[in-house]
Amino acid sequence: MIVIGITGRSGSGKGYVCEIFSRKGIPSIDTDAVTRLVYEPGQACYQELVREFGGEILKSDGEIDRAALFKKAFSDKESYSALNSIAHRHVLDYCRKWLKEKSDAGFDAAIVDAPLLFESGFDRECDVTVAVVSDDKTRRKRLLKRDSVTESDIEKRLSKQRVDSFYLEKCTYIVYNMEGQNDLDEQVDKIINCIKNI
Repeated sequence: MIVIGITGRSGSGKGYVCEIFSRKGIPSIDTDAVTRLVYEPGQACYQELVREFGGEILKSDGEIDRAALFKKAFSDKESYSALNSIAHRHVLDYCRKWLKEKSDAGFDAAIVDAPLLFESGFDRECDVTVAVVSDDKTRRKRLLKRDSVTESDIEKRLSKQRVDSFYLEKCTYIVYNMEGQNDLDEQVDKIINCIKNI
């Protein structure tokens, strides 16, 4: 089975591009959704995060307060590195199990949608990588609508991410997803046709 890694900056529209692939028979797993699963109480990742960052990252009901966790994690490089090290390991283990299930089920290809594909090192386990890129104005508009965050929050998030040129240089294929773009199906079809020849 061909493993496809999809990545790009926040607000680029990776999820929507994955939906198009899915309609064409290539399933995907979203590492952001997996992160929420492994952060649940009782999970090994949850326990490691509490040991690393302390009980102040927990809500009164025992669940991880993601805002409190990120505030601590973004306070210095060591904390940010610790968060990524713990989260990446558990998220990627989950993704590997999911990929095996898809392979066993007979799928020809499957997608891991990972904003930190290269940072986590998972790109080395992919047969091809796809970058979804968009212009800055469109990204910000999508994030404001989707996440109900402030411009300041968006600035902080984007400042921690790679610039588009990084993805353009690193990825096997590029999908351009600007506002009003109406050829996404054709772009995806071209990639699928190329992948069939691997």
